[in-house]
Amino acid sequence: MLVALFGTLAASAAEIVTVPSEPGEGWWGGAWDLGGDMPIGAHGARYVMDLREGCRFQGNASLFVSDKGRWIWSDDPCAFTFEGGVVKVEPTRGKVLFGKAGTTLRDACRHVSKTFQKPSGKAPDLSFFARPQYCTWIELGYNQTQAEVLKYAANIKKNGFPAGVIMIDDTWQTDYGVWDFDPKTFPDPKAMCDALRADGFKIMLWACAYVSPDSREYRYLQSKEGVLMAADRSLDFEGHPNTVLYNWWNGWSGVLDFTSPEGVAWATKTFRGLCDRYGVSGFKFDATNPRYFSMPNRLAHDRDASSADLSHAFCEWSEQFPMPSAQCWRTGGKAIVVRLTDKGHTWKELHRCVTDMAAAGLMGCPFVLPDMVGGGLLSSFAPGKKLDQDLFVRSAQCQALSPMIQFSAAPWRVLDAEHLAAVKAAVALRAKHADRFMKLAENAGRTGEPILRALEYAYPGHGYSSVKDEFLMGDDFLVVPMVSPGTTREAVIPPGTWKGDDGVDVIGPKTVTLTVPLNRIPHFIRVR
Repeated sequence: MLVALFGTLAASAAEIVTVPSEPGEGWWGGAWDLGGDMPIGAHGARYVMDLREGCRFQGNASLFVSDKGRWIWSDDPCAFTFEGGVVKVEPTRGKVLFGKAGTTLRDACRHVSKTFQKPSGKAPDLSFFARPQYCTWIELGYNQTQAEVLKYAANIKKNGFPAGVIMIDDTWQTDYGVWDFDPKTFPDPKAMCDALRADGFKIMLWACAYVSPDSREYRYLQSKEGVLMAADRSLDFEGHPNTVLYNWWNGWSGVLDFTSPEGVAWATKTFRGLCDRYGVSGFKFDATNPRYFSMPNRLAHDRDASSADLSHAFCEWSEQFPMPSAQCWRTGGKAIVVRLTDKGHTWKELHRCVTDMAAAGLMGCPFVLPDMVGGGLLSSFAPGKKLDQDLFVRSAQCQALSPMIQFSAAPWRVLDAEHLAAVKAAVALRAKHADRFMKLAENAGRTGEPILRALEYAYPGHGYSSVKDEFLMGDDFLVVPMVSPGTTREAVIPPGTWKGDDGVDVIGPKTVTLTVPLNRIPHFIRVR
């Protein structure tokens, strides 16, 4: 099957669609977890990305865009094989569409945004972009308490960091699905939330789609078929319809069905109630990609719903909150913060933050959070683990000039004075450019364009597809972070005159060698 130069072709379920590539064509998309592998296909090597049932990647959509202005799209999960100058697409159902929208990566992205992922017209709460975020996960783990949350917040300001968004992580609640503060550990949650807001914080709570089967809430949802039911329509020993229980990382739970009117009504009432009672601004929704809806013997209210459909339904529901965070199927165009997969405390994982953020933007998800400073794995900060303080600083610096920055491990606890000063300087530099970043976020809400941009997106035709360790914020703000050990690196400077953070003008296109001491974040603003 040959691709039309313009327009689209479609395939029915199970029919493999073959899309011939142009010479040297590189593709981005599918799953932003794999941003480090992109662009795919430029050298003809075999590469397989399977997004079908059970896919473990986050941030997925059957969407690819190329640096030759071409695009591939399907509403449903597909398997993609890149080999020998062709892309083979195997759908699960529905249509595979593809075509050519111009000659550049930007042309392809704009076409997809206008045609398949129309922007909502708004950005999430601008506090995400103006101020740092602080997640309690690394400091408190599964031991969240009112006293410790207040202590963490107090130490933020005591140590010279600005108030921002505070995310209270897992175990604030009574149980999974029992979404109210645990009275044993949060004796006066309203007073706590009032105090946090008075200190300038906005509050988010961790949450998920799981419901403990031992709870009253589960029994209610079971009776209303608001959770995923057993496909065999079997009954328990009391004659109630059996549900599907899923064994996730914290045990066995029922799973909310966001195609069920009863399930949606219960979730809306529950989470809006938290906002009304405590002044909560939003939620960090975890485990929302298709993998977590792909259990066998599952029956949704919408009998035809795939795991991707269930994930996307969750996505659409979550957008109602001012501060939503989720990783779902086809999040593109939504005013939702997408957080990269938990990163480890390594230089390789820091580099992945750059490539994965760029991939997310190209897939229509501009409101991207690059995990937590220094890494988001609790095990990385366990007692006895060796902390690389230079890596922590460079992680903070990379995030400081990206769409968002989120701390979890407390810098004042894990760093010496020199490294702490470098992190505080990075936060101050972000504050200096906050207006620029908020305007980019507002533009992204209207247009769908990335906030953080790969160089190839803004400056095509210069061989920048392979530049993976620097990025642009908009078209005129170039960031060259340190993503490997050391104090020197090369920087690719695009066309134009660029004023460096050191005050020196550089005329591009050219490659320069930079000296990068611990307290420097190399960045350039285009002046001509």
